[in-house]
Amino acid sequence: MREQNNMELMRKDRILSSLVLVIACIFLALGARTPYTPVMAEAEPGDETDTEIQEEVVQEDYDLLFWYQDAQCQTFFEQAAEDYEEAAGVKVKTCYVESARYLEDIYDATMAEDEYPDLYLAGNDVAEKAYLYGIATKEKTPLYFETVLFVYHKNLYPNAPENLIELMNYVAYNESPEGVNNILEWNVTDGFYNYPLIAGSFELEFSDDGAKIVGEEERYMQQLIFFGNLAAYVQLDAETITDETVLKDFNQGTTICAMIGSDDLAEITAEDAVVMMLPDISSEIPLEGCSVEGCFYINDFSENKQEAQNFIDYVIEEQSDVLEAKTGHMPVKEDAVRSSFGKVAYRQYKDSSLVPESVHSGSFWAQFEDLMIRLWNGENVFE
Repeated sequence: MREQNNMELMRKDRILSSLVLVIACIFLALGARTPYTPVMAEAEPGDETDTEIQEEVVQEDYDLLFWYQDAQCQTFFEQAAEDYEEAAGVKVKTCYVESARYLEDIYDATMAEDEYPDLYLAGNDVAEKAYLYGIATKEKTPLYFETVLFVYHKNLYPNAPENLIELMNYVAYNESPEGVNNILEWNVTDGFYNYPLIAGSFELEFSDDGAKIVGEEERYMQQLIFFGNLAAYVQLDAETITDETVLKDFNQGTTICAMIGSDDLAEITAEDAVVMMLPDISSEIPLEGCSVEGCFYINDFSENKQEAQNFIDYVIEEQSDVLEAKTGHMPVKEDAVRSSFGKVAYRQYKDSSLVPESVHSGSFWAQFEDLMIRLWNGENVFE
C-alpha cells in the first residue's frame, strides 16, 4: 500500500524545486528552451469525477506499478506478474498505456504524485530523454529486440544472394518467373528499413542544435545514389506500401526477396522461405544492420528501486523462454530464442547497431525519412 505523509510531500517538493532551479539555470546558460520540456496539464475546476477516480486508484493495494505501451506484451506481462506474486509474494500492477506522449505522461504523473510507475517499458531510443526528464536511472535493461532481416524464396532464387548488386544483375539478365512482380520489396516509407542501406557510411553527432552527419561523405553520396537507383529496378509505390503488403506479396510468391522486421517472422508462411542476415550492397560496400530494443526503465523517483530490479531480473531470467511465442518479440537472452528463424535474427541483432538514443533522434528520423522518400520519388536531393 502506498503511504503519503507530509514529510514525503515536503521531500519531493524540495527535489522538484531543486530540479526546476537546475534546469532553469541550464536553459539560461544555453540561451534556448529545450523542445522536450513537458507541459503539465491543469485540472479543470470542479472536475470531481476525475478526483474521485484518482483517489480510489491510489488506495489500491499493490507493491509495484509497471507501465508499458506495447499491446503485444499484454498477456505476457499479466502472466509474468501473476507468476511473480506467487513466487516472491510481491504484487505487481501492470498497466497498458496507449499514448502518443508516453514519457510525458510518466513525468506528469510522477511530478503530480499521482499513481506513477515504479518501472516501465520503452524503446532504447528514448533513454537519454527519459534520463533528462529525471524519470529514469542511468541503467536500462533490454528485454527484447527487433532487427531487419532478409528473406527469399529458395524455389525462385536457388542461391543466397551475396549482395544487392547481384540481385539487380539477376533482374537485368533473367526473365522473372511467372506470377512474380518484383525481385525485392521492403517498406520504403519506414526509416528503420532504409537506415541499413546508408548507415555504414556515416555516424551521427548529437548536440543541443540537433543531429549532424559525419563520416565518409563520398561513400554516403554513393549509397544515396544507389538507393535512388533501386527505384528503377523494383516497382514499389511509396503511397501504398506497408509492412503488411510486403509480407502478403512475399507469402504469395509475387516477390522473390524481402527485407522485414524480426517481429514479423511468425507471419512468414511460404514453405520455401529462407531467412538470412542482410546481404551487402556490393562486394565493396557493406549493408549495416540496425536494431531497436524494448527496455525496462526504473523511475528514479520510485522508493522501490530494488524491488523493481528484482521483478526485472525475474522476468528476464524466468519468463524470456515464452516471450517469442506470446509476443512475437525476440528475447535479448540468447538461450531463450527458440525458433530457427529467431536464431538468425539474434545473430543479425548482435551484428547490428542500435538506433540513435539522443533526445534529437526523433527529429533525425523525421528528416531522414523525408529525404529517402524524396529520393525514391526521383527528386534531386543533392543540390
